[in-house]
Amino acid sequence: MKITAGEKNLIIKAVELRRSYVDDHKKSSSAIDSILLFAYNPFLRLSTFEKSFLRGCVKEYCIYPNEELLKLSDYEVFQSDSDLHAAFKFVDTGLSILKKLNDKDYSCYRSFESVINTAEQFNSIKTVYYSLSGNKIYKAGVVLKGKKGFKIEIGSADYSRFAVVDLFRDQFMFEGTPVEILNRIKIFENECKLEENHTILDAILNPAITKYVIN
Repeated sequence: MKITAGEKNLIIKAVELRRSYVDDHKKSSSAIDSILLFAYNPFLRLSTFEKSFLRGCVKEYCIYPNEELLKLSDYEVFQSDSDLHAAFKFVDTGLSILKKLNDKDYSCYRSFESVINTAEQFNSIKTVYYSLSGNKIYKAGVVLKGKKGFKIEIGSADYSRFAVVDLFRDQFMFEGTPVEILNRIKIFENECKLEENHTILDAILNPAITKYVIN
């Protein structure tokens, strides 16, 4: 199993934390010694018990203390303060280890890095497909690249994930720029209260304004 320098460091700290209270439990102490040896020589193989033990150590050290972060939606990660990015990276490292260890509980979690990488593309948005009901945008397709982007249904309960999908122009009534869409949202806000996904769409498109105006 290949591990990065960051994963190696986390593994060492996680099992050393566990060592502090396993006392003289022979099986656990032996597992810790084997895992530390593996951290410095990742071409070695871990036994089934050692893998299970390591999963537990990583969860205890890295995942459980940060479970509130795992509950954040992609939009909340996008809107979060940059001070949290170090914590995101720390949790991502733990999730990466658990994925390599085939952990059934956490190996399918998306990484914070993937969300941040998607958000970094927001300032390059040039095209938005949308449909109107009066002055209300009720669905939008935000084009990121080519025919890929994400679809926002304004009336849905929430928009928790930036799920990139295929977008089809003929599924929407109109096509516009981020500036045009933001203006439409502002016009609608003067008439009615914005829905939650209007606010999210507004936030997603705002990074594109400066670049669009300059261009």
